Amino acid sequence: MSDFEEIYEYSVMISKNLFEDIRFSRQINFDHIKIGSEKICDYLYLNANILIMLHSVEDKNPYLYSHPVKVAFISYAIGKWMNLGRDELSRLVCTGIVHDIGKAKVRDSILNKPEKLTEAEMNIMKNHPLMGYRILTGLNVLDTDILLGVLSHHERQNGTGYPRNQIGDQINKFGKILAIADIYDAMTSKTPYHDKVTPFKAIEEIYQLSFGLLDPQICQVFLKNMSNFYYGSVVRLNDERVGEIVYVNQEERTKPLIHCEDEYINLTQERNLEIVEMLN
Repeated sequence: MSDFEEIYEYSVMISKNLFEDIRFSRQINFDHIKIGSEKICDYLYLNANILIMLHSVEDKNPYLYSHPVKVAFISYAIGKWMNLGRDELSRLVCTGIVHDIGKAKVRDSILNKPEKLTEAEMNIMKNHPLMGYRILTGLNVLDTDILLGVLSHHERQNGTGYPRNQIGDQINKFGKILAIADIYDAMTSKTPYHDKVTPFKAIEEIYQLSFGLLDPQICQVFLKNMSNFYYGSVVRLNDERVGEIVYVNQEERTKPLIHCEDEYINLTQERNLEIVEMLN
């Protein structure tokens, strides 16, 4: 097992234990969460290719436990690109680990339902940020940014989010970062609701959401830096050709230049072609 796989599995164990402690009303030792967040930060600080490693890990853990960990790792990357300080990054990672903890109070029949949720079920699901906030507030061990990050990770810039319909600067900074990380991981992971898509599809979606729904400045930081991670990646196109990404156009980051055998394919010009799978 690689060092990355070890820190990843360690993080998933923390996520799983916290979730189950809350679900079964067991005593919670939050020192493990704080120590774990510090340990994760120590590792991530020394490793630049977080997102590439996340993409390549063979994850057999339930989405409910692995998703918070991936959101924490992705949030760390965004926070580092934003030049957040070491202490703030550690608290941001902690926020990612606990951000969905309100789902511990949601029935499995709703959490794992593959079909579209009914309106009543959706309302229950939409209440999970508030439930998580109340659970964590009751423990009296976490600071305000972490609590508000948990509460606001589904808020949207134009007030259409939940649970409080906040607008713009009313939304906590950690919540804004987590919102991007949450969408990116949800789209690039297989969930009970859908199959995963390529990072480029997720990046395109986040670009579109930056117009009114997600914080545009943080989105730009994310989009600019994400494109740098995929130089040299081997991909499969929808016509089954396989090639290597050799250039990413900063104006159209989801449509890179691909080197396939003896030719170059510019996806900004070949609109009928798209990346359907990342192979490394």
